[in-house]
Order: sequence, then C-alpha cells, then structure tokens
Amino acid sequence: MVRNARPLHAGLCKGSSDLIGWTRVVVTDQMVGDTVAIFTASEAKGPHGRATKEQGNFIKAVNDNGGIAGVVRSEEDLVELMRQRM
Repeated sequence: MVRNARPLHAGLCKGSSDLIGWTRVVVTDQMVGDTVAIFTASEAKGPHGRATKEQGNFIKAVNDNGGIAGVVRSEEDLVELMRQRM
C-alpha cells in the first residue's frame, strides 16, 4: 500500500518524452558519406486527436533544431514524416 500517494511530475518539460536529446551537426567535407543520427519524435494521435499546445511547442523545437517531429495518426503518416527529411 502506498500511503499519502501523490502525482509525480517529471521530465524535461510538458509535452516532451521522458528521455530526449539531440545534437546539431554541421556536415563538413570530411563528413560526406558518414552516417549521423537525427533526433526523431512522433506524437501518436487517434483520428480526431490533437496535440496539446505543449506538444506542439516540443515538435516545433525539434524541427527548428534539425530533427524530425510531427503528429502521426497511422503507420503511413509515420513513413511520410520520415521521408520528408530523407
């Protein structure tokens, strides 16, 4: 039994994942042909679900910093989101 239970508020900010991070990389001539990781975040929603303001802000921050982020409602949406940057 948990006595005096209360909500736990953790994480980076409202709307973010529990574990996140990204690194901006300027590709130089010496890096051509290298493989680099790009932070990716997808917000899964049902047919009529909408991202909260905080989730929208997080998605914008990821995209503004060179990552891939967006709201997806299906597997096809996720594939399309990934193709936008490839």
